[in-house]
Amino acid sequence: MKQKNSKIRQVVGGFLPVVAVMLLQEGVSLVGAELAFLLSAMEFNGGGIEDFLHELQNRIGNATFNATLLLIYSVLGVLIFGWWFYKKKSELSWRSMNLQGFDKRTLVVGIVLFVMGSQVMAAFITRALGIVFPEWMVVYEQLMKTSGFAAENPSVSLLVITILYGCILGPVTEELVFRGLSLGYMKKSGTFFTANLVQALLFAGFHLNMMQASYAFLLGLVLGLVAYRTGSVMLTILLHMAFNTSSLIFGGLFDASTRQGPMLSAVILIVAMMCVYVSIPMLITSKPIAREK
Repeated sequence: MKQKNSKIRQVVGGFLPVVAVMLLQEGVSLVGAELAFLLSAMEFNGGGIEDFLHELQNRIGNATFNATLLLIYSVLGVLIFGWWFYKKKSELSWRSMNLQGFDKRTLVVGIVLFVMGSQVMAAFITRALGIVFPEWMVVYEQLMKTSGFAAENPSVSLLVITILYGCILGPVTEELVFRGLSLGYMKKSGTFFTANLVQALLFAGFHLNMMQASYAFLLGLVLGLVAYRTGSVMLTILLHMAFNTSSLIFGGLFDASTRQGPMLSAVILIVAMMCVYVSIPMLITSKPIAREK
């Protein structure tokens, strides 16, 4: 009975950080919406209710405003879930927040191959789904614009905020939640396969749009495997940072790779898949003790 209760607690523990991070994000968004309402009301120069609602909508839809809210959320997320991860007792502990014992050369090559390959694969998945489900693409493109990742002619302030949130603090928060806490707790309640599958599904659902969820699920599976086999959440943080950073810098290039002729596109996709296939063992075996697991 004690063992059964312990497993139930670990399963609940696996879901709890995901619920908490979603509540945190929604809470920051709610406060931001209220702030936008107050600012719009204070700056409103007269007119009808439609004029006021139009001004409010413009403020809420502003990329810099939304990116700032995401930055605030990610700062709070790093503090809250960093403390949680430090205090918790599960499969992956605070000791995993380092890269000691890794072969740095193998690690760097593995990261580059994985990020380049997975980005091209994500671009092909996005394009294919966009053809079949065009409404998903509309939602996805709007989300990318309002979050700052695909804003046209972004200001310096928006670019800095996007880098801080999207390339640094956001990945840290998500890795602490999904690979550090959720996977760590669930692994203690059952098999790694089940724990990894569940945390990857939760990671996909966390993005709240089908387009991102499609490749986030696959990314979550690989990051979970790497975290478990190497015992390092720091490595998955670096992979996540590199993935998001490459998307911000080379997003147009990855998208262009899907718009070539049939033969060339097929070659590009096969090469990308081979890069990912080769990179995963490299990432795992870059830490010698991981080879024995």
